[in-house]
Amino acid sequence: MEAMLKDLNALPGVIGSMFCDAKGRVLANAFPSQFEGPELRQAATELAERTRGLREATGKIRLIDMRYADARLVVKPFGDYALLFLCAKTVNLQLLLVSAAVAGKKLERLAAPPPPEPAMPGPIPMRQTVRSVEILPPDHLVGGEPASKAIVLAASEPPMRKAASAAKSALLFLIAAALGAGGAIYYVSQRLAKDSPGGGMAAVVRAVEARPSSAGPSPSAVKPMLRLAGGDAIGGRLGPALAEAFLAKEKVGDIQTSTAKPGETIVQGTKDGAGQAIAVVSGMTSAGFDGLLAGTAEIAIASRRIRDDERQKLVALGNMTSRANEHVLGLDGIAVVVNPANNVPRLKRVDLAAIFSGGVSDWSAVGITADAQSEWAAVGTTGQGGVVASGLHLYVPDGEPGIVEIFRQRVLGGGELTIDAKRVASAEAVRDGVLSDAGGIGLVPLPWVGGARAVPVADADDPPMMPSPFTVSTEEYLLTHRLYLYTSQASANPQVSRFVEFALGPEGQAVVEKMGFAAMTVRAEQRVAPARAPKRYVELTSDARLLSSTFRFETNSSAFDNRAQRDLERVVQYLHMNGMNGAQVRVLGFADAQGDKTHNQELSRQRAAQVAAAFAERGISGVTVAAMGWAMPVADNATQEGRERNRRVEIWVGR
Repeated sequence: MEAMLKDLNALPGVIGSMFCDAKGRVLANAFPSQFEGPELRQAATELAERTRGLREATGKIRLIDMRYADARLVVKPFGDYALLFLCAKTVNLQLLLVSAAVAGKKLERLAAPPPPEPAMPGPIPMRQTVRSVEILPPDHLVGGEPASKAIVLAASEPPMRKAASAAKSALLFLIAAALGAGGAIYYVSQRLAKDSPGGGMAAVVRAVEARPSSAGPSPSAVKPMLRLAGGDAIGGRLGPALAEAFLAKEKVGDIQTSTAKPGETIVQGTKDGAGQAIAVVSGMTSAGFDGLLAGTAEIAIASRRIRDDERQKLVALGNMTSRANEHVLGLDGIAVVVNPANNVPRLKRVDLAAIFSGGVSDWSAVGITADAQSEWAAVGTTGQGGVVASGLHLYVPDGEPGIVEIFRQRVLGGGELTIDAKRVASAEAVRDGVLSDAGGIGLVPLPWVGGARAVPVADADDPPMMPSPFTVSTEEYLLTHRLYLYTSQASANPQVSRFVEFALGPEGQAVVEKMGFAAMTVRAEQRVAPARAPKRYVELTSDARLLSSTFRFETNSSAFDNRAQRDLERVVQYLHMNGMNGAQVRVLGFADAQGDKTHNQELSRQRAAQVAAAFAERGISGVTVAAMGWAMPVADNATQEGRERNRRVEIWVGR
């Protein structure tokens, strides 16, 4: 849990964070060392006690946001838990909330559920939704702020210095709001009565946009306007974040994210007094396709491409691999992680297959050298040949079935993992297991590498590559996989196309990137041509940079695949925005190794020429075109998936 909070602390403007439960216990905290544990625990106790009464008076709380002169205290509740953040006043609240929504759900799963709270006795005369809270200097009250709309708090110390003091000061608001169920909310602290109004020891808190429940239906009772279902790699993190951003784009207010039941997230809010909601169900990718067919979901979310048998089942909804049905949302890479003390230099596909099928049990078999002796001795690892890497332990995320399936198909040829693999609940648990085990090795999505060490991997004799947003975007990294949205060709729900266009557009792709995945955004990176590269390739690329958008094609065809069709517009926009003309662009075509070499050379030329023609139609003319045939494969030509990745056109731009 602390690792997740540290990730949140990395957001610009976040100073410290903690995760609490309804009983006032601090389950995890990531505050700087100057913040004392007893004070944090007291703040958590106050938060638990006071929010209980506030919920009875106002209904479900989405957010508590309190702003001081030089700091900001943000509380994000999650059912029976809450995340508390101490921030700089300039923190990007939207980014913080998107990240907190993802982390909060994960933390909920890791925490044991507390016993149900006793109901508060007595009738509640009025229910309010407190949308936001504003803390102002005390002179606002002196200047005429009506007492019935203000709450005056004593702030004994600057919140940047003492998080507990800031939390306790802010929580006086919760007491007052709970007592003010009749509508007028006000509270004057005893401390303030002893201090002069201008003494700098107080702040005025004003409830903003508090309104009665009669203004519209409760979002929890609203039928979802859109339902997404499928793989956990998207549904568990990225799906809810996209839903929140989409609703905000649609001017839906009071957006809140909650877990309706295990595996189902509801993102909801109100617009013009009416409830708006999106449901995201995460689990197996195949369940998303079943939901699409049964009509229980309008969008299937998948961390792999639809299989032929699934495509046949859904033929009534259209051609599921056409652009009308299949939408590439982003990319992810499966990182192979080891303990930081492990100096294994690289792993080939054959090494990974041997390790994860149980054929290798000693690290010395896959490249651990004598240089590791002192490092491994420090953690007490011994084995064959002395103090060398023995005790190889596998960690696999059962909570990420899509990752395991992709790895099995890509590395093991569909074979099974060894029964000795330790199956843990989540990617975070894999990472934590590897960090605590000098002989550990595991599989995690790119966003969850954290403090573990990602090992460069290679396919056969190709140069090894590290997983990074760029190598994943170009799909050169061996364990890259695409993230998909699948829809019916003619959905009766207009929100489907609106959501898809949002997700694939700049704002949706910004969310994809914030969640740690590789977005479809175009980037350029300097690369060094490998030793096996043809002479013409070296000549054309030595003074250029490779774009992250690599075009790929259907089998035995020069027709763009679905990602390439959208990437074309993205690349043209990138070239125009950076003032690049055709003379600066090099278009290099490649083919797979199936069939005749001469035919593949011509096919690679046709593919490059097609991209050049598409550029010319959009105002980028005079590009350099070259055909590389089946040279420089980036994947194994023995597999269908590998051949698809090798059929490509690279775009290079001059500096």
